[in-house]
Amino acid sequence: MARFLYTEVDVVCILVLFMLLFNVTGKQGALREEKMFVKLLGSMMLLLSLDALWSCVDGLKTLPLVWLNYALCALFFGAGAVACFMWFRYCCIKIKAKFVFDRGKMLISFLPVVLLIVSVVLSFKYNIIFYIDSANVYHRGSLHFLQIIIAYGYIAAAFVIALCRGIKTDDREIKHDCFYLMKISAMPLFGAIIQSYFPGYPIMWASSSLALVAIFLGLQNRQIMLDGLTAVNNRRSFGKYLDQSISDKRNEGALYLILVDIDGFKGINDTYGHLAGDNALVTLAMLRQKLCNKSGDFLARFGGDEFAIVCERSDMYLVRQFTEEINFELVRLNRDAKLRCEMTVSTGIALFEHYGTTQDDLIAAADENLYEMKRQKRRLH
Repeated sequence: MARFLYTEVDVVCILVLFMLLFNVTGKQGALREEKMFVKLLGSMMLLLSLDALWSCVDGLKTLPLVWLNYALCALFFGAGAVACFMWFRYCCIKIKAKFVFDRGKMLISFLPVVLLIVSVVLSFKYNIIFYIDSANVYHRGSLHFLQIIIAYGYIAAAFVIALCRGIKTDDREIKHDCFYLMKISAMPLFGAIIQSYFPGYPIMWASSSLALVAIFLGLQNRQIMLDGLTAVNNRRSFGKYLDQSISDKRNEGALYLILVDIDGFKGINDTYGHLAGDNALVTLAMLRQKLCNKSGDFLARFGGDEFAIVCERSDMYLVRQFTEEINFELVRLNRDAKLRCEMTVSTGIALFEHYGTTQDDLIAAADENLYEMKRQKRRLH
């Protein structure tokens, strides 16, 4: 009865993860975070499949099944370490930890998995991680704790990195992601602790599956807040963020709204076609996102060819310096990228001056300054 229940829990978790996988695969322009989540789902489904098969074979007294038990045991421990590494890597990508983009550092972080796989292989002769007795029953080896430290250590490391990143960063969005991942990482950690006392129940993997469901729901909510073409925040996300920024009285610097508009965008569509216009929007969104990530500012597509940036600076000079950096990068892009159409932008800046100012007031002020700059450009030409 207990064996049937164990297998049944694994199968239910596999079906749940398969439904998640079905819903996130095949998307065009998937983000790196989403691609990593697909890999994480795949590794967890493999792990649960091996666990379900292992629970069916363990204790059955026929010689072929003894060797099958050994093989499933070894594959299970290896897949478990890989799945936990995938969890660690996904969390690092989600919170934009710098070292995750360093191939050398990521290879070093994978070394514990290699160590565990070697130990598992040696267990066939030296009973290091596990051994199977004459009755074809699994037992923990002399260094079984190594598997626990490595596998669960990745989840604990993801928790600690998210905590440190959340404390240090000033970016509200990343801070939210960090604390959200901390709460989710706590689920498999608690499951692992409980399962260490009740090894006959798949508590950790069930709690890990629930954590993946929570991540999937977070991804779906995030998609609602993203612009479908440029993959930056959309108008809805912008309104929510600006409201929070206005109501947050803890801002140390002055709060500014910058509206950025492509000059002559209709001409780009009419001359080169709408596909070229879309490519121009995506290119500019990537350029601005790079600059905003560097300075911790919020970027959103405001509508059409307009983008909005919410930032904090100590004075207007620094804001204008930031807009000049956007123009400088755009000039460089026009020169080096050999774009089909040369692009220029106009900007409108508004300062949040007092707490009676509403979101609409700030947008109207920035919009007026934006079109004043456009009028000045037309007069010069």
